[in-house]
Amino acid sequence: MTPKFYSFLWALFAVAVGVVWLGGSMTMFALTAFGFVAFGLVFVGMMCVLPGVVGHSHEPVEKAPVVKRVKRAKSETLLSPKDIRVRSAFQFRPH
Repeated sequence: MTPKFYSFLWALFAVAVGVVWLGGSMTMFALTAFGFVAFGLVFVGMMCVLPGVVGHSHEPVEKAPVVKRVKRAKSETLLSPKDIRVRSAFQFRPH
């Protein structure tokens, strides 16, 4: 929803409230109904209009330099059973 259309909805709401008020039909029920509509318009403004108005435009993103991976021997990357026992925080200890 564009801010221009959102402003048009508020203007239409104000005209409707003015017509009902000037016509002498502004009862508590009508006032409650207009209150719900006003709450809905504020909610629509926060959800649909505000992010587009406040958000930043996207700038071109620079790509990160490509880093070459170093190949390691398989024995360097795998842990031996001894290393696993030493590094384990929860070791089984029979009593």
